[in-house]
Amino acid sequence: MQSSGFFGMTNQTIFDPISGLPPNGSTWVQAILAHAWVSVVDEAALWTSHGLTQWRTQLQNLREPQLDQSISIVNALGLAQTMKINVFQLHKRGGNEWSTAYAYAGFWNDLAWAQMFQFGLILNANSSLYHMGMSWDLDLNVGYEVTPVLTLTRLAIGPYDSIDLWLVPPPRALKELLVVFQDALFDALATTDQTIRFLTITTTNVDAAPPDWTNGNLTFFGGNPTCVYGDGLPFVQDSFGFYDACGSQTPLLIHLDATSVLFAHLATNATSPCDLVATPALAFACGIMVKATMTIFWHENVAPLVMPRIEPLITPASTSTLPLHISMMQFAATPNDTLVTLVADMLTSSTWSFFGWVTMYDWLLGHREVYAFEGDVATVTLMTRRHDYVQYQANPLELPQAA
Repeated sequence: MQSSGFFGMTNQTIFDPISGLPPNGSTWVQAILAHAWVSVVDEAALWTSHGLTQWRTQLQNLREPQLDQSISIVNALGLAQTMKINVFQLHKRGGNEWSTAYAYAGFWNDLAWAQMFQFGLILNANSSLYHMGMSWDLDLNVGYEVTPVLTLTRLAIGPYDSIDLWLVPPPRALKELLVVFQDALFDALATTDQTIRFLTITTTNVDAAPPDWTNGNLTFFGGNPTCVYGDGLPFVQDSFGFYDACGSQTPLLIHLDATSVLFAHLATNATSPCDLVATPALAFACGIMVKATMTIFWHENVAPLVMPRIEPLITPASTSTLPLHISMMQFAATPNDTLVTLVADMLTSSTWSFFGWVTMYDWLLGHREVYAFEGDVATVTLMTRRHDYVQYQANPLELPQAA
């Protein structure tokens, strides 16, 4: 530890304040500094013996983590062939794209700020930031500039530099619904010879939004708490996303294809979802593709083969997902310049929930993520904006040439 480049800052801002705490602060510090490192196996065993079995890392978008995924294909003779299906190299995006720094700027910055302004990182010590009358949010991370997003986020979630971002995984029952839905649907399409017709239904993006957001002549500043300098615009804007560097303010668009539309329809029984689409041309396109999807499903003998398999799974999937309160939010102002935070649950509204279930389908397929913004005031769980898949070129040398 003492050979680390961070030891000087750590000693000044953590160990020195602890050393002054009675009754045994100094003794504890000396024991830590004299601690002998053990193997990873022994360390894991110690943690496990105390009931600590998992580690969660908060989301940050300064660096794109390295990812290397492979599958192994085993033939009838028991011979395995391994090939990579996904590779991402560790990539530093740079400070200009590091939007999650507003949520939390990293422990290394805590150390640097503490050393620069001569305060300690031990909350109950007299040298702490709070004893000095300072704020992580206003004095160090963001500053005293006032914008609608800054003001509303502090009220709705809490101060900046103290917001934890946690990845939320899909509930098991929701994933089970997806698997059975896809199996049942494509089995039925093949049986009725409707696969090509169904899969060639034209996809579309629609500017749908919760009706409460669009009926009040509001001005919108964005739907991402980490994009804090948005201009006021007349349209609802997209949600938080890992790759959103806050360089542009784009409208909230929901991608519709035949499978996501059918998934949402079966979960909600919605009859007129396209009424929420703002742009007439997009509403027309929405109506055409929804009608085409429903025609094949209900009038080509597909529904009788699908419904018995998925109906028992819809309620458990909904019941397990509702408590997560997955939402989208929007920072806005009324015509008299009153600032408001709009939060729409993706599944509880009788009208908006159709598009909420479309985003659930995107989530299950990996086109969206869900993150909990856990602040000192409240936690808001947000459905992200949609991302297309990144194509990976397989290595021909890894591909099996024979079964």
